[in-house]
Amino acid sequence: MVRGWTCTIHGRVDGLSEEDGRTSLEEIKSSTLAGDALASAGGFPAWERQLAFYVCFAAAARMPDP
Repeated sequence: MVRGWTCTIHGRVDGLSEEDGRTSLEEIKSSTLAGDALASAGGFPAWERQLAFYVCFAAAARMPDP
């Protein structure tokens, strides 16, 4: 709970593993764009935000409680 608010987020990571003390997150996306169009698309902000949330949650899960 932060500032009296509780937030529940639903989702799933496609892959989560740990090796040699390093955590690896895998999020797989599909597209119907041709290879050259995909390469020049300029990024996918919504997908990038989703992965950033997963990274943030994974980091928080590893932090000890204060």
